[in-house]
Amino acid sequence: MRNFLLLLKALLFLLPLVAALYFGGNVAIDFRGESISFHVVIAVLACEALVIVSCIFCSIVRKIRDLFRGHANYDKGLSSLQLAFSGILLKDTDSAKFNIRKAKKHLGDIPIVGWIEGQICLANNDHHRAKSIFYGLCEREKNTALGAYSLCQMASHGKSAADALNAINEILKVYPNSVDLAFQAISIALRCRNYNEARKHISTIRDTKKAELVEALVYSEEGMHTNDISLVHDAYDLAPELMDNSVRYADFLIKEKRYKEARKTLLRTYGKNPTMELFCRYLSCEQDASNLDKIRFAEKAIDISPSSWIAYYGLGEAAMHEGLHKIAFDNLLLAYERKHYNFIADKLVKSASSLDPKPQSALDILSGTLETENVEFVWKCRHCGNENAQWISICPHCDRIAEYEPFERIVNSCSQTLQYIEDERQTVLS
Repeated sequence: MRNFLLLLKALLFLLPLVAALYFGGNVAIDFRGESISFHVVIAVLACEALVIVSCIFCSIVRKIRDLFRGHANYDKGLSSLQLAFSGILLKDTDSAKFNIRKAKKHLGDIPIVGWIEGQICLANNDHHRAKSIFYGLCEREKNTALGAYSLCQMASHGKSAADALNAINEILKVYPNSVDLAFQAISIALRCRNYNEARKHISTIRDTKKAELVEALVYSEEGMHTNDISLVHDAYDLAPELMDNSVRYADFLIKEKRYKEARKTLLRTYGKNPTMELFCRYLSCEQDASNLDKIRFAEKAIDISPSSWIAYYGLGEAAMHEGLHKIAFDNLLLAYERKHYNFIADKLVKSASSLDPKPQSALDILSGTLETENVEFVWKCRHCGNENAQWISICPHCDRIAEYEPFERIVNSCSQTLQYIEDERQTVLS
């Protein structure tokens, strides 16, 4: 329609010019007894030029008027929008409703207006209407995620995992490379045992450092709940540092009486994540393993992780049970040099007391003062600091995946005095 009107205007300007050119020539006019002649084409062109200049001038004036009027409407709309938001903060929903209607009149149905309308509905506990508005925003938004973000908020307050996943998926349509949201979607899906949904978001986190670990966790959780050992094996291949999964896979191998493979599995995980629980599980793969076997196993663990105190302590304990006091003392001393924990010091004093003859290092232990520390072993979330007695795959506080790491909390420091060591020595000797 607009193009047709433009064509019509062009014809109205061109027709007089065409007629003048066709009939052209000079025209004589008698003016107060004198004859005046002029060219018709020039006259028509002059008239049309005047008309065109007049139209351009009117258009410029109209544009300037609309510009100032638009600024005025924008300022009014922005003011109404601010008042509406203030009404929400002050819980004055009537004022908020009145001002949001004014804002919509001046600004149109833009996303921020719809978002505030939804917030007003939430303030009035009209969650159904609010959800409808936010889903409508999701369909209209191109470069913003106000609707989807609000759906996420509603889902988190209402503890609705399905709504939360829907909201995250809507945001990912706008921001498909949002890694944090993909991690959140995977954690929610794992809690709901929706493994297909969890796998759907793995491609988004593929380039992150934790991609293989999280993917392995998805396989591990699915394998645990479906008793599919192939998934547990795939998880182990992807991320052998995933301790619970390695123990799960080792348990399967132990049931199959494949003890050597089970020890290799646990030893590989211990090398990447040395913990006392993992080391003890590694030593106890075979129930009928002798202390001498355990000493041999512990030596392999020392080769894998020589900087950790755990394997030295475990080897020292096994040697004490076998009566190999010199081996026990040497390894307990190495463990104590790495960590001054009180239980290591206790075993070190006992092993030194059992030596006969006693080397100078044992005499120094028995006659000196040992500085020791009381310690608690917990698992701590790297992101929020939440603590747990055991490793858990998803932090219940911040929903982060595989963020728990072993943490040694010092309860208090104390001094093992000469009198204490003497009491220990006398107890052992008696």
